[in-house]
Amino acid sequence: MKKQWLLLAATAASLSGCFSVDSGTTQGVGSFRVVVQSISAVSASGSLQPLEVVPSCIKLYGTRTDQVPANLRGTADCRYVVPNGQVELLLDVTALDKTGKPFDFNGPVTFKVVPGDLSNDYSYTWMTLARGRGNGKVRAEHVYGEVRVWAVDEPIELHYTDAGVAGTPPPEPDGGRSYAAGSSEPLFFQEPTLSAVQSPQGYDNRSSPFVGQFVTIGRAPESGSVLYQNCPDLDLNGDGQPDPQPAKPVTLLVTGTDPSGFFVTDITACPVREDTSSAAQVRAPEPSGFLPGSFGSMFVYNYSFPEGLDPGDLLWTLSGSIQEFTSTTQLTFPSWTVRERVRELPPEQWNKYLDLNPPVEINLRHCGLDNTMAPFVTDTTCGHNRRNMKMESLESGLVKLRRVRFPQTFKNCDFNGDGSVPFFCETTVNGEWVWAGCAFPAPAVDPDLEERTCNIQCTNGAGPYLNTVCTEKAQFTNFGQFVVELPGPGPREAGLDDTLINRRQEVLLSDTSSKEALLGLRGGCRGEHLVRRGHLPARGRCQRHRRQHGRAAAGQDAQGRHLQRGRGHGGLPGRAVGGGDPGAALHRGAQHPYARAPHDEGRRAGAEGGLRREQHRRGSGQAVPLPARSHL
Repeated sequence: MKKQWLLLAATAASLSGCFSVDSGTTQGVGSFRVVVQSISAVSASGSLQPLEVVPSCIKLYGTRTDQVPANLRGTADCRYVVPNGQVELLLDVTALDKTGKPFDFNGPVTFKVVPGDLSNDYSYTWMTLARGRGNGKVRAEHVYGEVRVWAVDEPIELHYTDAGVAGTPPPEPDGGRSYAAGSSEPLFFQEPTLSAVQSPQGYDNRSSPFVGQFVTIGRAPESGSVLYQNCPDLDLNGDGQPDPQPAKPVTLLVTGTDPSGFFVTDITACPVREDTSSAAQVRAPEPSGFLPGSFGSMFVYNYSFPEGLDPGDLLWTLSGSIQEFTSTTQLTFPSWTVRERVRELPPEQWNKYLDLNPPVEINLRHCGLDNTMAPFVTDTTCGHNRRNMKMESLESGLVKLRRVRFPQTFKNCDFNGDGSVPFFCETTVNGEWVWAGCAFPAPAVDPDLEERTCNIQCTNGAGPYLNTVCTEKAQFTNFGQFVVELPGPGPREAGLDDTLINRRQEVLLSDTSSKEALLGLRGGCRGEHLVRRGHLPARGRCQRHRRQHGRAAAGQDAQGRHLQRGRGHGGLPGRAVGGGDPGAALHRGAQHPYARAPHDEGRRAGAEGGLRREQHRRGSGQAVPLPARSHL
């Protein structure tokens, strides 16, 4: 009896557990096979150029990328460099059914590039397959690391502008979408570095090409291996021979902290050659052939003080979202891993890494002045040009200034009390370059004319503030920014700036010989207690910077400041924001999006950028000292 009951129970259980499943049809598109046939860099003019590979790979086969076998480029051992702009990929796409066999699919497919952003031109974001096959082109930017190209049977990703759809997207098919997808084999690019995400795209320094991207800089040992810097061999000592650049572990150095975050510099970043082509509009090239900085520094916005970090600490990794704040590239929502805490070492070792990263001394050549006597309107402010890559390469890095003069006057130009003062930019009025509003085209009536004029005159030492170092008070109160004045052109031994020799001039005063005498000058453009012999240089209006509360006295070096473009009314580079004593930050002010770069030719006529008063006496050409009480 017991066996019968067990048999019945087992039979009932088996009957109750039986069911059938409809496996469905195997017809229809299931995926796509994507093959990358070629990849090219897209130049600023739209032409295609070969995409470079990393220097370590080039060295194995010669001195140029075209000497590297094509089948090795873009592999894990021979990565492409992170492109400074878009890339174009030629694709071969095949539709597959759900068993992986070629399928007769007719219709549009869209592309994705991961990581990366597609071009805003819809024609490079989709293609049509006919009888299951097709060739197409996709353009993308912000590619780095391990990159895959996807073909997907889904609606195209729309682009929006001014609350509407930008451009004309292709029509959707009547039969709907299957959402089938397939990807290519990976293409390998360099891992992102601070220099790669900071370097401007083209000749505009107002933004980073990686804005909106979440990136990780560096790699911790527990992830498998550390990240090495890959620099080309360069002639750094000027002997005509390339100096080998061995691979170095990416070394991220904390150079300063403040209540909202910290500054970090990659002290192994590669030197960057200065582009002196006509398109770059470099006014005075660097004698070394290299930019003063490497684009290898950044401010990390932590929303609070970075507890546990001190200047001199090293990091393995740094992650976050790249954002642009008033033309300053910053990392937000950050995380990091610490490599070494120097405060755990004896005090004499706290600066051992900071000593490897000496501050760069800012000079008039870095500021972007022409090496000519004729001044230009922007010569009154350091770095005020969206094409100035010298100052941009130093953004958020440690810098120092010599013999600066601090504000003598604080003028509140916020007449309506709204807490802000309008920006100003260089523009042309009746063919003459002047400071004015930044809107383009300019409105018939400037609603902020009174406040803007006040800000222009104060910041540039014009009008009632001529020969006075003036700081706009609302800017100082709200952001801690103020103007400092750099030394004018002249011999360094006199406390002046000797980087622009053509801004010095010998002026004939008499044809009568006289004994050379000491002659007292005032420091900087208007400072104190400087002495030089012989002739005087004609002087331009002093350069101006903004910097935050630092304690460097007038006539002393202001060292260890961070250069960063910060928020500032007037939108002028050469301003300072944030920081405190040795960690105070020297910032370049935000440039308005409509700021325009000066033209190369015919731009100085009538410019108000400098004082050109001189004293002359006709004679034989002999230069003699000015009398002690003469004025220049």
